[in-house]
Amino acid sequence: MGIGHSAEKGVYHPVEIMLFRKGDTWYFAYITDFKYVGQEQDVELAKDLDFDFQAGVFQTLYGYYPIEEELDIYPVWEENFINYWQDFEVFEYKVAT
Repeated sequence: MGIGHSAEKGVYHPVEIMLFRKGDTWYFAYITDFKYVGQEQDVELAKDLDFDFQAGVFQTLYGYYPIEEELDIYPVWEENFINYWQDFEVFEYKVAT
């Protein structure tokens, strides 16, 4: 989770990235960016943006779309993520196998 991220504080979104390997090459399976939705005790963590590269689907809170229709969103998301990670060091990370 991002440092200081909570339903009350907001701030940075938690992100989950799944990779898979074919031979010596690693590929993205999906990248999911979460955010808190709801109010008070009804708050829950929900997918904000979900890039499912294996299924070819992009998801938001508003629905599912072919990933090709949303190619302009991914580079913006990636640039922001990398900037937050490198410049502000806001993400903690865990690696699971």
